[in-house]
Amino acid sequence: MGSLCLVLVVLQLSWTLSSSVPPPSSNLCLPHERDALLHFKTTISVDCDLNSGGYNKDPYPRIDIESWNKSIDCCSWEGVKCDDVSGHVISMDLSHSCLVGSLFANNGIFQLHNLQLLDLSSNNLRGSLLENTSNLFHFHGL
Repeated sequence: MGSLCLVLVVLQLSWTLSSSVPPPSSNLCLPHERDALLHFKTTISVDCDLNSGGYNKDPYPRIDIESWNKSIDCCSWEGVKCDDVSGHVISMDLSHSCLVGSLFANNGIFQLHNLQLLDLSSNNLRGSLLENTSNLFHFHGL
């Protein structure tokens, strides 16, 4: 009986200790991919009043890339989805986000080699996405 009580005390103690240990860090974002996204952010601007159509009247929710910053895990940024295991950015949905600018080959998006899906629809972006997607090895579609 005494050994059974000892086993129960040890089990209770180990359960209590394991439940008080904080979970491992959930930062999945790879630093070079975060930097690529921040570089992309610097190459474009946000202007919801551009054009007579007025993106600000768009019924879709707008992704706020202005909230992207280095102190927050990029896998938790609006519009960015990362692989749960590797942390690579695999999808970006920045549609209807009032983005204005040009997309060039040195743009940060094209440094995301594991990007599979990219939605930049209903923005005011110029440049050829198709010729620049050759750097994206796992790319499936726009």
